[in-house]
Amino acid sequence: MKNIKHHKKNYFCFKFVIILLVIPSFSYSQDIKLGALSNLSAANGFDNIFLGENINLIPKSKLAYLDNDSIPDIDGCKKYEYRDLDRINNDSSLALNLVGIRVYKNKIINIYLFFKKEDGYHIFQSFESNYGNYTQRVSDFTYNWETDNVKLYLEYDKEDLGIAIYSCKQLYHEIERNKAQQFAAQ
Repeated sequence: MKNIKHHKKNYFCFKFVIILLVIPSFSYSQDIKLGALSNLSAANGFDNIFLGENINLIPKSKLAYLDNDSIPDIDGCKKYEYRDLDRINNDSSLALNLVGIRVYKNKIINIYLFFKKEDGYHIFQSFESNYGNYTQRVSDFTYNWETDNVKLYLEYDKEDLGIAIYSCKQLYHEIERNKAQQFAAQ
């Protein structure tokens, strides 16, 4: 009988310690809430494409040069088309026509989402649902969501396609510093 009481006491102590260890994890899980701008920083990109990530982490079979153009742009960036669009469209409620990736020094600086203009409001609603209210309204169909490290631009009133652009602010600052140094050296 004494042995049973001893085991019950140990079991109670064990449960108490487990509860004390688990309680703090609940408070951490409440930091990110649906519809909060902090989700934009936490996501740091779109789907499984992350800003600042090395482009070589994406299998080459899923990439092709955008418009078959391998020449870097004025900022020294290369542009790629992401070729796993079927999986993205199946996993997402967004109907995308094209996903583009812009790369600076092998790091992803931009992720472009192209979609039909008529799907623009649905994309807008999805962004508001995920990231909360926009931080800037540029015009009737142009919005920005901006955090310390990520900027998301949405425009869906021009021509046939709308565009959303995720941008890595840190890499943009690096480009600007390099341009300033080059200008000063001239």
